[in-house]
Amino acid sequence: MASFIWRLSGSQTVKEEQWRKLMAKRQPSLAGALNDTIFWWFWIGGLYKGLADAGTICSPLLVKALINFASQSYAAHSEGTAAPSIGKGLGLAFGLLALQWLIMLLNVHAFHRSFTTGVLLRTALITSVFSRALSLTSRARTMGGMTAGKFVGLISTDVSRIDYCAGYFHMAWTAPPLQGKVTQRLFLLRKRSMVWTEKRIKALHEILGAMRIIKLFAWELPFMDRIGEYRRSEMSYLRSRLTLRSFNNAFAFSLPTLASVVSFVIYSASGHTLEPGIIFSSLSLFVLLRTPMTFLPVALNAITDASAAVQRLQPIFMAETRSESLPVEPDLPVAIKRTQEAAGTPQRNLLGRLRGRFGAKPTAAPVSTSEKPNTTPVKEPFKMNNINLEIPRGQLCAIVGPVGSGKSSMLQGLIGEMRKTGGEIRFGGTVGYCPQTAWIQSISIRDNITFGQPYDEKKYQDIVQRVCLQPDFDMLPHGDLTEVGEKVYKAYFAAANIQAVFPLLFLAILLFQGASVLSPYWLVFWQENRFPIKQGVYMAIYAILGFAQAFGLFCMGGVFAILTFYASQSLHRDALDRILHAPISFFDTTPLGRIMNRFSKDVDTIDNVIGDACRMFIGTLVQIIGAVVLISVVQPWFLLAVAIVLLAYYWIALYYRASAREVKRLDAVLRSSLYAHFGEAIGGISTIHAYQVSSQFKLENERRMDLENRFTISPAQTGVVVSYMLTIQASFGWAVRQSAEVENNMNGVERIVYYAREVEQEASHDSNPSEPGSSAWPITGQIELRDAIVRYRPELPPVLNGLSLSVRGGEHVGIVGRTGAGKSTVTQALFRMMELSSGAILIDGVDISKLGLRKLRSALTIIPQDPLLFSGTLRYNLDPFSTYDDARLWDALKRAHLVEPSKSNSSIEKTSENDLYSGRFTLDMEIQDEGSNLSVGERSLVSLARALVRDTRLFSWMKPRRLLTTRRTGTSS
Repeated sequence: MASFIWRLSGSQTVKEEQWRKLMAKRQPSLAGALNDTIFWWFWIGGLYKGLADAGTICSPLLVKALINFASQSYAAHSEGTAAPSIGKGLGLAFGLLALQWLIMLLNVHAFHRSFTTGVLLRTALITSVFSRALSLTSRARTMGGMTAGKFVGLISTDVSRIDYCAGYFHMAWTAPPLQGKVTQRLFLLRKRSMVWTEKRIKALHEILGAMRIIKLFAWELPFMDRIGEYRRSEMSYLRSRLTLRSFNNAFAFSLPTLASVVSFVIYSASGHTLEPGIIFSSLSLFVLLRTPMTFLPVALNAITDASAAVQRLQPIFMAETRSESLPVEPDLPVAIKRTQEAAGTPQRNLLGRLRGRFGAKPTAAPVSTSEKPNTTPVKEPFKMNNINLEIPRGQLCAIVGPVGSGKSSMLQGLIGEMRKTGGEIRFGGTVGYCPQTAWIQSISIRDNITFGQPYDEKKYQDIVQRVCLQPDFDMLPHGDLTEVGEKVYKAYFAAANIQAVFPLLFLAILLFQGASVLSPYWLVFWQENRFPIKQGVYMAIYAILGFAQAFGLFCMGGVFAILTFYASQSLHRDALDRILHAPISFFDTTPLGRIMNRFSKDVDTIDNVIGDACRMFIGTLVQIIGAVVLISVVQPWFLLAVAIVLLAYYWIALYYRASAREVKRLDAVLRSSLYAHFGEAIGGISTIHAYQVSSQFKLENERRMDLENRFTISPAQTGVVVSYMLTIQASFGWAVRQSAEVENNMNGVERIVYYAREVEQEASHDSNPSEPGSSAWPITGQIELRDAIVRYRPELPPVLNGLSLSVRGGEHVGIVGRTGAGKSTVTQALFRMMELSSGAILIDGVDISKLGLRKLRSALTIIPQDPLLFSGTLRYNLDPFSTYDDARLWDALKRAHLVEPSKSNSSIEKTSENDLYSGRFTLDMEIQDEGSNLSVGERSLVSLARALVRDTRLFSWMKPRRLLTTRRTGTSS
């Protein structure tokens, strides 16, 4: 099977390459293919990192030689003997300096290659996933659950984890066995939690795409509960992961300390004398290990997350793909000639001879019949056999038939969206496709019409006049150039309720840093035998100090785990609540990709990154304070050098943090644009295929990737480079890096906090004392509009200007008019989707502006223009609240003619499942994403049934022509 992945050439440009198939495996390996693309660039960086680590391990040997040189010189001066040559000491000092500079250079190049690899892999994966998404067959998308929400989740979260892993991968080489076991457990927890993360993102994408329907039906609360349930399941695994990571972090950081405790205790217990050269060279080695051991858990966590991400991405590259082009033959292919000879058709056919069979995916979930032999057997997938069709050029041809007979499926088969299992199709010219559900991009109206073709003024104006769009353009402020509706620390810690855990954090820091400062001093006391106590007591106290450091660090990790858990939970809940209660204008002007980026990438940053960044920054800061205090006690003049270094670092940190913060903001904006374009393209795949513009959309995706990466200099990468340039593995550099890392990641918190606190809200959904007390309101359903003025936005001209209208209860009134006349606006004003600028609307004499939105919208029913459905069962689509019994749902299906009543019983009140023969429609049948397993006509009938279930006094029907057949006019009445 062929797929696409990207290879890096020597110049780091990107070009396509097919999958490699591993000889020893049955299936291609995505991880292996990724490794092939960046092998030399990435692993040479690993070699640099290995050499740098080797140099780090060797540096204590030079420290030991220097200490021995100093000891010999001191002894020689004391005893009056010949001192060793000063040249030896200078050579050792300059050798140590040169080694540290070499380590710095190797680390800089290693990290440069690692973080660059992450950016390039991310670019390659997003581009490849986009290319695959446009190439998947309808069957692969449906059966694999590859919805737009899933794709957005993969590119926003999973691909970012692979990017992050590449930067820290080489830090995981020295993982001890215990850490390997912990990593396996973390991988399992991550894999399980990602199931719920995917469900949450998919559900949120579906809900945001259907916000108009959700608001019209006052369904915000049940859908919020649905996402909240997914989030709670996700958070249960996050809690376990955070606890395990706290232990992992404490163990990794404390391992050098515990190793020094064990080493010195055993060394002393075996009868050796603790000499300064041995003590402090060994201690320097253990201290040097702290920094890599601090990042070891981060690297292992990153590898764990990336492994799970690769497993989730693999199915996309294994899925079935379709042909990229339609069989267009403008010069009349052979098939046309055969048709002419066989049927005598003139040589002017647009669609020559269509001979074929089309098959679809199963329309309902399989039903097991092993236990009940008499149960209904699994129905065959919908298919059309032995179709023969010829359409002459220049003629209008209409395909007619009842709902569900295959009209839409036939067109889908023609453009390749439905599987062709036999026969052939030939077009005699280019193809245009106008789907029943309009697909509009978030670009200007003119660009939507030209659809990537060169702008021809004469042709364009002719088209605009033919489709009667000019009056609508005249109403828009920018005409046809109007863009179609793109449809902080304090807040973080406030959300985490830090007041409750701050005392514990302070005590943990005090315990950790106090033990860290006292440990080397106690070694000095031990070496000098300062106190008249036994050697065993010295050993015991030193061991206690070592374990105190480990325990203090574990407590610090635990506190930050608690902060992360509660902050993430609180911010997500508040942001979701505020988004779902935002006015519809917010969704008309905010790109869907931007909102999804907040609830995927930014939430993932809060869950998995910011807690560790805060912990590492605090840990580094207290180490600096402890080291300064420790050295200053021995040598007070050191404070002067510290002041100079602090000023230099402060100036550099100000410049770097400000730059990195703004770069991160630009990156977030451009990522949102990328995700929005991705989601739009997935939603319009049928149109893209029909017009054969897949390559155009792939190029646009690559352009947006290049634009985003142009500004993407990873703050982590830059921080590492700055820190290694400024210091030789010293804590000052890491403090600058970690402070910037925390501040950069707080951008995500800032954006989530904006959604949680600043997004404009609709009027109150809750009831107020002035509402009618009767639950049966409205009783008659009388509607009165008094001088109603409605604007889309305050600065725009009115859409309805002083409209007055009276409708008596029980009347059937149709509002007619040209496109853009304001028909839909009347309905939106009635449901308060748009608030009146002035005037009033009364229902049964009650001013609806005085009602809570939930009360108002629950008393009204609407069949919207677009028959949007949700993934889940048919029962869930009809009644998300589970308010009504099955008999009522079956009655609604019968009245919508989705099922038929038996001849023996036609009473609505008594109709139940046993009295109906339903064909393939049952309450438990699965509705796939956006109702993709139903025809547009069937989706419209489900929308009708959903409205009939509510059985309210007031019933609004937007553009009902689609459903008004002879058989259903009585039902609609």
